Amino acid sequence: MKKLLLLPFLLSIALAAEPQQDADKILSDYYKAVAKEIAADPKSLGMDEVLKRYDDLGKKLLLANKAVLHKKAVADYLALPLMDAKTFDKLDRIAWKESKTFEDGKVVKPGLAKDDMDKIVLFFSESGYGIPPFDKTVFATLWWNPIRAGSTIRELTFRQHLPPDDTERRKFIEQYSPPLLYRTNADGEHPAIAFFDGQEYFVTELKYMDEGIYALTALKWFRVK
Repeated sequence: MKKLLLLPFLLSIALAAEPQQDADKILSDYYKAVAKEIAADPKSLGMDEVLKRYDDLGKKLLLANKAVLHKKAVADYLALPLMDAKTFDKLDRIAWKESKTFEDGKVVKPGLAKDDMDKIVLFFSESGYGIPPFDKTVFATLWWNPIRAGSTIRELTFRQHLPPDDTERRKFIEQYSPPLLYRTNADGEHPAIAFFDGQEYFVTELKYMDEGIYALTALKWFRVK
């Protein structure tokens, strides 16, 4: 009788583990392919060919398995500690950029992007997919993972907005103390990830697209008082 009672519980564990195992296999195959086709001798390939191969492998091995990877992406996001978004109301605002700012109905208006951060939000919004720098130059096929997407957007924003010395300083410090990560909602289709370095919160709000990757809907940056 005890065995019969335990059966549904054990079955639920097995079913929950299966997507994770499938995702691990997909990612393992991708990294093996990268090691074989790119990492062995990237200098001989040239940058254009390296980018092309990353793009091809990402589409073939990652986006072709987007349904499985998306389950892992949502699970990984929901595993982050939850923080109250109202926390930001008490902080100094450095930047607040939203993709809807550059839209007139369903029409995107690139001319409305006035500064570097505007352009980042515009480039990496849903309308930017397939247009550099969204695709090959940031390996967008890896953006099936919202944490990867958010960290790349954060890094690019620092490069574009901050003086080179400040960017390098942050990069050096984060080798030894990477930012803490939080989520501000429980929606894996529209994740909001907050990166905290002890002085600032950098928040990326994202949207999952049919292509199998996340696009940026808002960039919010705050300084702790």
